[in-house]
Amino acid sequence: MLTNHLDALNLLATPVWIVSPETEAVLYANSQAQKLMADSSLQEMRTGQYSALAQQHLAMYIPGLQNHDEIFEIWTVSSNGEATTQCCKALLRVIEGWGEVIVFEGVPVSITSGLKASRSTAYRSRKHGFYARFFYTTSAPILLIDPARDGLIVDANVAALRFYGYSYEAMCQKHTWEINTLGRGILPVMAEVARLPGGHKPLNFVHVLADGSTRHVQTYAGPIEIYNDRLMLCIIHDITEQKRLEQELEYAAHRDSLTGLLNRRQFYHLTEHIMPTALDFSLLLVDADHFKHINDRFGHQKGDEVLIQLSRTLEQQSRKGDYVFRWGGEEFLVLLPHTSLDAALTVAENARIALANLAVPDLPPFTVSIGVARHQPDESLDTLFKRVDDALYRAKNNGRNKVLAA
Repeated sequence: MLTNHLDALNLLATPVWIVSPETEAVLYANSQAQKLMADSSLQEMRTGQYSALAQQHLAMYIPGLQNHDEIFEIWTVSSNGEATTQCCKALLRVIEGWGEVIVFEGVPVSITSGLKASRSTAYRSRKHGFYARFFYTTSAPILLIDPARDGLIVDANVAALRFYGYSYEAMCQKHTWEINTLGRGILPVMAEVARLPGGHKPLNFVHVLADGSTRHVQTYAGPIEIYNDRLMLCIIHDITEQKRLEQELEYAAHRDSLTGLLNRRQFYHLTEHIMPTALDFSLLLVDADHFKHINDRFGHQKGDEVLIQLSRTLEQQSRKGDYVFRWGGEEFLVLLPHTSLDAALTVAENARIALANLAVPDLPPFTVSIGVARHQPDESLDTLFKRVDDALYRAKNNGRNKVLAA
């Protein structure tokens, strides 16, 4: 019934995507959206060569959307086999069966008049009038850009010169694509931004300074007519420190502090996506043998070094697409998507042998016991964990340094 209702969106000439803000999975895409997606995922469209965002994670948009803020993203899509831009407006909706979702609706070209090319190639900055007072006294870096001249920067305030590290003359010989890590890919993005109505949320980019260093910036750009020239005004806010803190918090939320492996919380997050689509996944539950003895005899610092080495070896023995987790203490979990029991046993045995043969200077030798289980149709995670834990228990009781399957 829900699908029949949404299929009416196929009558629209504009693309529409319905996305879960938590899992970032595309729940529905109308026919126009499917054409633009081609074989690309949502992540690939949002992070492509012509893409510009305000937030990396969709859940971060929820407060703003609840406040009815204007939020747009520019995606890289495919049209006639060529990469191009698609500007999308984000809306918050509640759909029965899905709950709160974000609807991304493509912004048609005709919705705004866009930014007309300037016919003037003789723009000159002026020191008088309201615009001049605003431009030169504002503490935020501001650039004035002429899209008609390949994105040439035609004016910059003192704050911008200090931020980028250029003299006024040098700054006004630069083009926007020379200070943006997108390179010339920023030009189609600029064309999309020029079509947006005022008041939308700023977009995030990475800019290059005169000394070659890069900074994360949040830019609000919009068309402006001044002194009879049609230009773009770009206000820049340095968010590098904010980005660093966000990355550290995200790392801490997803990773174990000692080993750097994914943590237990991230396992449950991932299985929300894997279980419905990959019923043929398997688990390895890995436990370091006699780990208390290692701690007691060699000290806790050496014990930590053993766990770190165990982590790196498990990563090396895992295949592309596998996930390794620190489950707790000296226990580790390896998630093997689309993997049969026989293939999982091979991975486990290779890991066991690699760890048993490991010889690291100043590190005591150690072995592991591994329980293996394959997820069965309609089996809950609790039942699966009981089986893999039972297999590990039997491996321990049968002399350790063994791999046994449930």
